Amino acid sequence: MRCEEVAQLDGISSEYYLRLEQDRNLNPSDQTLAAMAGAFQLDEDAVAYPHRLAARSSAGRWRG
Repeated sequence: MRCEEVAQLDGISSEYYLRLEQDRNLNPSDQTLAAMAGAFQLDEDAVAYPHRLAARSSAGRWRG
């Protein structure tokens, strides 16, 4: 699928999807991750993986 098609299925802008794809937005919402999982028809293990990545990246950030 093209970026625009995935973004439309996710209900997000293609620019936002591109930032996610390029790892320039490290904190997507659970709703966004769930929409992406549905668009790609991921199984349960594949759905859990991006949630773990998102949790890991937010846990490693400096909080000041």
